[in-house]
Amino acid sequence: MEIKISQSLIKKMFVHGEPIDYCPAYIKTHLIDHMYDFSTLAMDKGTFFESLCLGSGFEGKTITDLPRKKNGYKTMDQSRIEMQHLRFNAFVQKFGISIIPGTNTQVRIYKHFSEDKDILLEGDMDIFPTTIMTKTRGMVTAIIDLKLSADINSQFGMFSWAYAGSLDITQALMYYELCQDIDFDLNKEMNNGRIADIISPEWKMNNITFFYLIFDYSPQLNQKIIEVKYDAGKKRDLYEAIRKTKEEICLHEQRHDWEKVTPSAENCSQCSLQLECAYRFQKEAVAVNNEESEFEDINYECI
Repeated sequence: MEIKISQSLIKKMFVHGEPIDYCPAYIKTHLIDHMYDFSTLAMDKGTFFESLCLGSGFEGKTITDLPRKKNGYKTMDQSRIEMQHLRFNAFVQKFGISIIPGTNTQVRIYKHFSEDKDILLEGDMDIFPTTIMTKTRGMVTAIIDLKLSADINSQFGMFSWAYAGSLDITQALMYYELCQDIDFDLNKEMNNGRIADIISPEWKMNNITFFYLIFDYSPQLNQKIIEVKYDAGKKRDLYEAIRKTKEEICLHEQRHDWEKVTPSAENCSQCSLQLECAYRFQKEAVAVNNEESEFEDINYECI
C-alpha cells in the first residue's frame, strides 16, 4: 500500500519530533482522504495575500477580495495586506527573486522515499526554483515559502515568528528533501525548459537554500526572512518523522479506528467535522538571535 506523506500530515501528528494528541478522524478525513476543504478567515487572508503576490494560493485556489465592512469599505486588515503586496513586489525586485505564475509558483513535487518504497513524499512550494541575492554569498538558488502573519513580533503561543528557534521546521526540511534529485518522470509537469535549466539530478545539499519570507498586517507592516539550513542531523530528524508517521497510519489501518476523535481547542479549530461531531471542543479557540543580516533593511534569522 502506497502512503503519501506531506509535511502537513507529519506536523499534525508530531511537533519537534514528539507525538502530540492528534485527532485520527481529522487526519483521515482532511489530510489522507481530502474529503473537506476547510478554511478560516485567517487562512483566507493568507490565500488572498498569495493570490496577490503569486497569482494563486495552495492548489491553485484564488481569493480576490475579503469580507467587507457593512458600508462596503475594505477592512483595515485587507488594506494592510494590499500594502504588503506592494512591499513584496519591491522586495522581489531588490533581491532578484523570480516570480513566474504557473511555472515556479505553487509547484507540487513528488518523491519516492529512499528508505521505504511504500512511501511517496509530496509537497507544494510557494516559489521554486528561484534565485535570491544575499550579501555574502551572492546569488543563490532557493526555495521560498511565503507566510502572512497577524504580527511577526507576537510571542503568544508555543511557536512564534519572533523567535526562529521555537519553530517546527518540518516543512523546510521536507522541501529540501523533495527538491534534491528530482525525478522528472514522476514530476512530468516540471520537465520544461525554464525549470530543467535550473534543476539537475546533480544538485547537492549546498546548492539550494530554504527561506521563510514573512509579512504581517500589523500597523507596523513588518517583514522578516528566516533561513533554514539542512544538514545530516536535520535529515535524520526528518527521516525519523517520516517513518513514525507511516507507523501511526499503519496502526490505525490495522485497528480500524480512524473514527476515533480527540477533541481539543487546537484539533477542533480547523476541522470541518466540528458541527456533526458530538465530542467537539465546545469553547471557541482563541484565535531572537542577533547576527549580521544577509539582507539589507529587513529582519533576518538563520537556524
